[in-house]
Amino acid sequence: MSLRTLASRLIARLGISPQYPVDFTQAFFGDLERHQKFFFGDLSDEVLQLLFEKTASYWRTLASEPEEIYWSVITRPEFKKMLSDEDKLRFLMTGQHDVKLLRRVCTQLGVELASCNSYLEYGCGVGRTVFNLPPSIREIHCVDFSHAHLEEAKTNLRSRSSTSVYHYHLIDQFKDIKNLPGGHSFIHSLIVLQHNTPPIIEATISVLLSLLAPKGVAVLHVPIARGRYSFDPKVYLHSTSAGQDLEMHILPKANLYDLALREKCSLVYSFCGGGCGGDIYSEYIVFQKS
Repeated sequence: MSLRTLASRLIARLGISPQYPVDFTQAFFGDLERHQKFFFGDLSDEVLQLLFEKTASYWRTLASEPEEIYWSVITRPEFKKMLSDEDKLRFLMTGQHDVKLLRRVCTQLGVELASCNSYLEYGCGVGRTVFNLPPSIREIHCVDFSHAHLEEAKTNLRSRSSTSVYHYHLIDQFKDIKNLPGGHSFIHSLIVLQHNTPPIIEATISVLLSLLAPKGVAVLHVPIARGRYSFDPKVYLHSTSAGQDLEMHILPKANLYDLALREKCSLVYSFCGGGCGGDIYSEYIVFQKS
């Protein structure tokens, strides 16, 4: 009996029904090459900008329409419409689950989320996670590459009772990420990196880790495996269909270990996280600065 068949039978016997359906056996055993490190060479800033712009175009057009701006964050049918104030609040409160998860991570590391000096949310969207953060956090940096999403986050956060000071950063071009302020106690990114190509995921994580303060923590949701996945920057840039829809990409874990080493961080631990669906396997990756 093959390992894949054994895993498939075990999952069926356990009755696993994840919130985000994932073909785990395909993700782990369908294509072993996908677990190996991706090598792209030294891509120029110009090529990185072209890759970034191609995927960002969707979020700045269709996903920024009033009927889709909330749905683009959580793709549930009830959010694909113009939301009332009551609907928006219900949507924002779904971020409570994510903040509880961050608190658990902090507890395991012996740090306190509520007392951190500076928090950065990469891909803040409409402010779903930030809306539920402890109000005692001194400074909160909201970062996104969609002007419409960032403006919606500003509107939502105005209604929040908090002593936090909010800073908003628009990533108009990929090079803008290098101008983000550093020294953060905590950096978080959820269901965001997956919508970028592997070279952009890798370059983004490298910058985010460089922005951590000593002993700072980063919790990043990263898809690390996908059945029959491959990526070639040249092919992608020349494709007329690429960048026209909500795309899903991955970065193998081997790349993440290299990034941690390069940025003087430890990859403390990781655990399975949904949010991708299909045949993609993703994890929450927990880094801590030396």
